[in-house]
Amino acid sequence: MLGGPYRPGVVQADVWFRLAARSPFHDNSQIRAMIEPQMTTDQLNEAKRLVAAWQPRKAEELKTLEIALPAAPGAPARACPAMP
Repeated sequence: MLGGPYRPGVVQADVWFRLAARSPFHDNSQIRAMIEPQMTTDQLNEAKRLVAAWQPRKAEELKTLEIALPAAPGAPARACPAMP
């Protein structure tokens, strides 16, 4: 990856593990059991709030989005343009 790996915070990690756990094909309870004890009550509550608010999007809608990419150290921020 350009500029090194992107490291999400514990809140975002917990959000994505919780969303994946909704699927019958993903059992990530052991991973979450390692992450969640390191989180504060506020962080856990924020992760739960974000999961509750999350809604899937249709592929056609995603194609219209411009996505901000994390900037590499010392480099300007960039964006991934919407698909034509």
